Amino acid sequence: MRQGLGRAVAAFFLITAPVLALNERDWTTFNWSVADDRFGGLSAFDWVDAEDGRFVALGDRGLFVTGRVIRDDAGQITGIEDTVLSPVRNPEGAQVDGRDADSEGLAIRGDGRLFLTFEGHHRMWTYRDTGSEAAWMPRDPSFRSLHWNSGLESLAIAPDNSLFTITEDTRTSQGDFPVYRYARGAWQNAGTLPRQGDYLITGADFGPDGYLYVLERGFSGIFGFRSRVRRFEWTGRALREIDTVMQSPASRHGNLEGLAVSRTADGNLRLTMVADDNFLRLLRTEIVEYTLQESLD
Repeated sequence: MRQGLGRAVAAFFLITAPVLALNERDWTTFNWSVADDRFGGLSAFDWVDAEDGRFVALGDRGLFVTGRVIRDDAGQITGIEDTVLSPVRNPEGAQVDGRDADSEGLAIRGDGRLFLTFEGHHRMWTYRDTGSEAAWMPRDPSFRSLHWNSGLESLAIAPDNSLFTITEDTRTSQGDFPVYRYARGAWQNAGTLPRQGDYLITGADFGPDGYLYVLERGFSGIFGFRSRVRRFEWTGRALREIDTVMQSPASRHGNLEGLAVSRTADGNLRLTMVADDNFLRLLRTEIVEYTLQESLD
């Protein structure tokens, strides 16, 4: 996220802002803390096995956080066990640091291979697991024109194993967000995602229904963060917007940046999102989940 954003919002959390009930879909939140100074700044989240609760989260200072969520009989998260923090490593096996450490997007393939996108030094690396060294992926020449700290924010794996990444706030001359698709060893221009309002891209995931879900963040000054999830269909040439499946009012949640979409035990879709505390005590790390009651297949 933008570095100045955390400082700008800190004053908001010294007051209590009203919560407006604009969206009444089922949602829950779990406040997450780990007794380790490295923990925080979570920018991405993906399931290794959603049914078993095993996940990988990604910190934007080059940190993997793995664990397993525990749920009650109603499916609500009540705890996290087996938490392990591991450094994100470069191709030489050393921990990333400086501008190379701004890890933002995460996607996990069915065989367990991980893919990460980075801002600052715009690129995508891949990993066998969270303990391995990185391997380079090809870089598209257009990545050089991406704005610093506004680049490859979100990453998602499509059903055909192609990779989609969308920029946070680098926009076309029309004001829309460029979309890149990686398939058959090369990057392709996948069109744009139309901007609506003042929201910026923070996360994305393909759901089990084959649609792309895109998490966006709005900032309302002293009234805090707003979040929205829009749903898209990949037509083979471009993303076609279908609808908005979730929209939260200001201050209901923190700075939601990571998104993973899965099925609940009873077959509904579940949006699991993680909040970035930007390493500020006045912000919070939380896991927020929305259950979409209607069938979206």
